[in-house]
Order: sequence, then C-alpha cells, then structure tokens
Amino acid sequence: MNEQLTNVLDKVTDMGARNAANMTQNANAINPNIMGLITDYPPEKIFIMILFSLLGTGYLIYGKKTADYTIILAGISLLLVSYFFSKPLHLALVGTAIAFLPFLLKRL
Repeated sequence: MNEQLTNVLDKVTDMGARNAANMTQNANAINPNIMGLITDYPPEKIFIMILFSLLGTGYLIYGKKTADYTIILAGISLLLVSYFFSKPLHLALVGTAIAFLPFLLKRL
C-alpha cells in the first residue's frame, strides 16, 4: 500500500514540476519585454506622473473630508491627466493648472 502511495505521489510531483517548467517557458515566450512598458517613458515623465498622482490622491482625501466637490473633481483629474499627455512639459503645465484651479475658483 505504501509503495502504491509513493508511486502516485512521485507521479504527481513529477507532473507538477513539468507543468511549472512549461509555465515558466510559456511566460517568457509570451511576454519577453514586460519592462518595455515602463522603460518607454522618460524618467521626468514618471516623476511628474507620480507627483500628480500623489497630489490627486491627497485632493480626493481632503475633498471627501470637507465634502468639497471641486477638490474631489480636481483630484480625479490629477489622477487621470497623465494618460492624456505624452510630453512631460505639457503634463506638468496642465497638472499644475488643475492643482491650482479649485483654489482659484474659491477666490472668485
């Protein structure tokens, strides 16, 4: 009985090892350039994207606490703006304008 159980366990272990090796080979074949998605961006754009995403998250938290919908909309806009501009300068200008817009609207 123990020999049969040992044989079954050996077969299952061998199949699992072969499947794991095949999955690793398939993953490398399917997605050889997984880091290309990140490295296509210049470092300054990545920095600006992170900066405005953090600022947008802060605006969302602050807007939720104060129930101010203009700040909430500015936060959502700051989170999404990096998807629409490819050049870092344009992203910085538009992001800065969105960041100051709620405070300018309050003064008017």
